[in-house]
Amino acid sequence: TCKIIQVNTDGVTIKVLRDDYEKCIKATEQLMTETSMSYEANEYSAIVIQDVNNYSAKYVNGEFKYKGLFEIDKELHKDPSMRIVPIALSKYFFENIPIMDTLLSHNNIYDFCLRLKVNKEWQAQYKFISDGVIKTHVLSKNTRYYISNSGGALYKKSIYDDRITGVNVGYVTTIFNEYDERPMDVYNINYKFYLYKCKKIIDSIEDKQLTLF
Repeated sequence: TCKIIQVNTDGVTIKVLRDDYEKCIKATEQLMTETSMSYEANEYSAIVIQDVNNYSAKYVNGEFKYKGLFEIDKELHKDPSMRIVPIALSKYFFENIPIMDTLLSHNNIYDFCLRLKVNKEWQAQYKFISDGVIKTHVLSKNTRYYISNSGGALYKKSIYDDRITGVNVGYVTTIFNEYDERPMDVYNINYKFYLYKCKKIIDSIEDKQLTLF
C-alpha cells in the first residue's frame, strides 16, 4: 500500500495507510542496519509538490516546511523577489484562501518587490515619460522595484554594444530603492501580475496532485 511520492538524494516521501505505518518504520530500521546510515521520519498532514526541489508541507503538529519557490523567508544569499507569491500560495493550499484575497489584504509593499541585479557587462536603465518626453535613468547594479499600473519600463543595456534586454516585458514598473511610506492603494500595484504568477504555479501543480491522489 506504500506509494512513493518523491525521492531525492537524502530522503523519500511516501504515502501510506496508517495501519501500515509501523511496517514502514520497521523497514526503515532494517535499512539502517544494512546500510549503517541513519534516518529520521517526519509526518505530514498535507503536502503540495511541483517537483522534488519545489514543494511545501504541513507537519502533523501544524508547522510548515517550504522548499524552492514555496520558500517565504529565504536565506540572505537568495533572491527575495515577490515574497507575496509564496505567502499567497501557502494560504491558498493550506487555508483555502483565494489568491486575490491575500494580495488585496496584504499591507507590506516590500513583499511585492522584485530585484534586478546586473553584472559589470550590463547597465540597468529605467525609461519613463515625463511631461510628454521619454526620459532614461541609469540605475545602480542592484535595483528594487514592483509591478505597477503606471510607471516606466526596465531594461538591461550592454556596455559593449547596442544589445538591450527587457525586464518583465509587457509590464510597467515603479522603482522602490528608497522606502516611501504610503497607503497600499496609493502604490498602484498591478495585482493581476502577481495573481498570474501564483496561478501559473497552481496550474502546474493541481493536475499533478490529481494523479498522485
